[in-house]
Amino acid sequence: MGREQIRKKRDLARDRITKIATKIFAEKGYQGGTFEDVARQLDVTRTSLYYHVKNKEDLLKDICNNFMKVALKNSKEILNSDLSAREKLQEFIRDQVIAAATRKELFIVLFEQANALNNKTFKKLKSQMRDYDQVLIKILDQGVKEGIFKISDIRLASFLILGACFWTYRWFYPGGRLTPEQIADVVITLFENGYLDLSSSNDQPKHRHIKSKESGQGRQR
Repeated sequence: MGREQIRKKRDLARDRITKIATKIFAEKGYQGGTFEDVARQLDVTRTSLYYHVKNKEDLLKDICNNFMKVALKNSKEILNSDLSAREKLQEFIRDQVIAAATRKELFIVLFEQANALNNKTFKKLKSQMRDYDQVLIKILDQGVKEGIFKISDIRLASFLILGACFWTYRWFYPGGRLTPEQIADVVITLFENGYLDLSSSNDQPKHRHIKSKESGQGRQR
């Protein structure tokens, strides 16, 4: 067997290990899941597992790092495409909603277990997440400059969009009323059209402000 074949075989084995570990960490939590659990699911000895990974944290690092690499690659492909800003945003939202709905275990580990990483690795992960946020911000900025989007606060808009997309993993269950693709279409329509039917009402949107007792300044709710 040549070196390339050996490398591919090793990569496949590690990929299988991380998939099993993702499932275990999502179900039991990082602290609850053990190296022995992973070995048992793979039907191998703990010693055999050490041939591929150093320890449990190494598995968590792989899961998060691989996830962000794919997410960044896909989002940058959308950003650098020839699509209009509107089409880019539609594809970005669709990609994230479908991923959150169909890869729930990965999202659970990334958003609920990643804080178990050591400081250095966690800081690297946060940096990758910021790079990912910047992709969306660039798409929104492009749309504003082209006069397609009417957004007064791009940073806030990016938080709202990402929150709507990512939070799907918390409530979506397969076999429900809508497919992930249909949910993505609903999210896109809601962001593009808003929730008011202004064509059938003469009422103008009103923003409520509540005074802060401490400062006396208006605080938007």
